[in-house]
Amino acid sequence: MLKRKFRFLLALIALFICLSSIEKTYAKYVTAASGNADISISRWNIKLNDFDITNGSNFSSAIIPAFNGNDYIAADIIAPGAEGQFDITIDGSETDTAYSLDFAISVSGQSDVKDLIITKYTIGDDLTEYTYDGNLITNFNLTDEKNITYHFFVKWNDDDLTETMNNSDDTTAAVNNGKAIMDINIKVTQLVN
Repeated sequence: MLKRKFRFLLALIALFICLSSIEKTYAKYVTAASGNADISISRWNIKLNDFDITNGSNFSSAIIPAFNGNDYIAADIIAPGAEGQFDITIDGSETDTAYSLDFAISVSGQSDVKDLIITKYTIGDDLTEYTYDGNLITNFNLTDEKNITYHFFVKWNDDDLTETMNNSDDTTAAVNNGKAIMDINIKVTQLVN
């Protein structure tokens, strides 16, 4: 019986050693890992006439109208019949998404001169003239050139058939140091599928 107890004890010790060995063997293959997925966020940096629109929304100081003048009207002023232009340069080269530009240009409610009109616009160095109807939407895909200048041609409309101000109104605006103001609103929107 003692022999039997001894064998039983020896079998228990062997079983304990075996189980301990198996646990350690399996423990060698139990591992854990953790990490972070580092994904780049797209850039959204669009400039209008070198004005970063992410820093503010009023870029009025960046729009500089130019009036060449002629034999009857001095340069850099507006008068009935005067024509000039202002440029808006869009720089979206630091943007990693497709986007849409929505131009809305109109005479400001604060303008003393109500007869300002956009006669046409051109794009970049292309001399093709486009008619402006009060709204212009342009989409830019990822592969498109994203640094482009729009040239808008503005005129003080002095045509009796289409003007809203008469000669007396024109004179009053000039004598009272009136303002000729256009509202220029540009909405930039990311394009999604």
